[in-house]
Amino acid sequence: MRESGKRYCVAYAYTGFAMVRQARAMIEAGELGDIQMVQSNYTQGHLATLTESEINGTNWHMDESLAGPSLILGDIGTHSYHLASYVTGMIPQSLSADVTALVEGRKADDYCGIMMRYSNNARGMLWVTQAAAGGVHGLSLTVYGTKGGLEWHQEQPNELIVRPLGKPAYTLTKGGVGLSEPAKRLSHIAIGHPEGYREAFANLYLDFASNIIDDMTSETPNPLSLWNPSVEDGAKGMAFIFAALSSRDQDGKWSQLPDLT
Repeated sequence: MRESGKRYCVAYAYTGFAMVRQARAMIEAGELGDIQMVQSNYTQGHLATLTESEINGTNWHMDESLAGPSLILGDIGTHSYHLASYVTGMIPQSLSADVTALVEGRKADDYCGIMMRYSNNARGMLWVTQAAAGGVHGLSLTVYGTKGGLEWHQEQPNELIVRPLGKPAYTLTKGGVGLSEPAKRLSHIAIGHPEGYREAFANLYLDFASNIIDDMTSETPNPLSLWNPSVEDGAKGMAFIFAALSSRDQDGKWSQLPDLT
């Protein structure tokens, strides 16, 4: 929930990237118009073949009793889902999911393809796998509204591609001109220097620490320090997992998500 309340740590490090917050700020400001389409991908390749630890049973990630009912949904599917929700501010009402294991001999899920429907009639798609041969990291988000679209790839985290309707596309860069205050707040080093994964965590820790101090001193928090993931976001991620598994078990039948707002 964005409006108010104490904040808690959920390990979604990409919310600490400056250009992710730039994307969210642009959508909140209405620069994309009414959101119509959301595409979130996470395509990794480190499980493209059956691993030795799977065969000998030493990888706890592959054990449903330890890792939960779906490896792909619990490990990285929630990251892709939360990225789309965090940036757009939209939670799907229902989804249709195909969740399975593609690698022969694997028991744990390594693939999910999920279609989503939103209350404003927007449509979303989520494609997540750890079995994409040759894939590296592959977390990305594309959003289109009535006034244009935007695109972000974590493998190029400093850049946000913006595609306004009827105008040439352009790229915003971390530390560069034209950024919103939320993005500027997370741009600590000179333009051209790469933003690191650990720096994204540091940005979140800064927000969390500020929230704790403000709470202890009864100070009004900086509104931008509340742009971090909360325990409520974690609960929404779990609701997403169980809705997806319910749909999977009914051969892709549309499954309703609970309203946790």
